[in-house]
Amino acid sequence: MKKTLLSAGVLVLILVGILLVRPSWLGRGSVSPAQVEAMMAKTDFATGLAAIQEAFPGEYDVFLQNTADMANAGKDDPNLSARMFDASRAFTSQLRRDNAHYIGAAPVDALREVQALNGQMLHFLAADPELCALYAGAGLEGFTQGQALRLDSDLLSKLLAASMRAMAAGRDTPAQHTPPSDADRAELIEGWMDANQLDAEAAEVVFQNRISDPRFCTIATQFQDYLVETKTPAVDRVMVDVSTAMAAQ
Repeated sequence: MKKTLLSAGVLVLILVGILLVRPSWLGRGSVSPAQVEAMMAKTDFATGLAAIQEAFPGEYDVFLQNTADMANAGKDDPNLSARMFDASRAFTSQLRRDNAHYIGAAPVDALREVQALNGQMLHFLAADPELCALYAGAGLEGFTQGQALRLDSDLLSKLLAASMRAMAAGRDTPAQHTPPSDADRAELIEGWMDANQLDAEAAEVVFQNRISDPRFCTIATQFQDYLVETKTPAVDRVMVDVSTAMAAQ
């Protein structure tokens, strides 16, 4: 059960890197890192990117420079927007992986904030079960730019900011957490199943990450809600463990 819980893609701690390229800012002359920053400050992702700047200023400056270089080298490239989307997503994904170990030392409340925002996104996507299942089961790594633009950009920015704050807190003021036991995991799973009247077969939809199952979005959202709302020591210990494992992927 431990393996299936940790491998289930329900608790997605992913730092989304979406840069909405506006062709107008590529119009005249060369683009500087300061211009890139000013453009990003006008997008829905300003809050999240500001959190990166505060938590990881060196990496943020490199990202701005690389983005400016890409823009200047490819102004006539019709695929520039897609290429910059991929580059920004790769940047935040690598930043997440490089600093994932700090998540295990983040305060429980900081991790709960991240997981609550993930839950809000799942509820937002309830009207689009296929996209909801993709988000819950695989995170944003496999999203196309078009799919990403169907998400709630304000929630994504808040999620990015909350994730960065959690990592920075784990780095700067590390908390000591007790690893979860098998009994802790059992308490979480049994409580979630009882609260939602799920049988073992329905639970396996999530544990086996069967995103093609039409029930996946609903069941995954129920799991996320239970994780966030159930504030017991056992569930908190599992949340820390799972958040750390997912951040490293």
